[in-house]
Amino acid sequence: MMQLQRLYDTTIELVPRLAGCSYEELESLIELRSMALEELEASKDAISSAHRGLIQEISRFDDVMLQRMKELSAEASSGLKKFQDSQVQRKAYDNGYGDVGSYFIDRKR
Repeated sequence: MMQLQRLYDTTIELVPRLAGCSYEELESLIELRSMALEELEASKDAISSAHRGLIQEISRFDDVMLQRMKELSAEASSGLKKFQDSQVQRKAYDNGYGDVGSYFIDRKR
């Protein structure tokens, strides 16, 4: 149950600075949650009341963490859309002028 305590400590440390945390920090927290869950599932012992308390404390922060994840997802989507739009604009320009295969020369008579 060491992972559960580690998850609790990491969650308590991360929540106060959640607004400024990066997606990498949230990703590592999710990985830690996954490891704690695997440890709980693998444990043959019943979950103690102390561990239940830790789980309840951790779950109190789920809503704010989920909100931050949604914000980061929206930022990433916006950045990706801007990038794709610039690619489309560049392709439209390149295709219009970049593939000139022949030239027409007009002479004065």
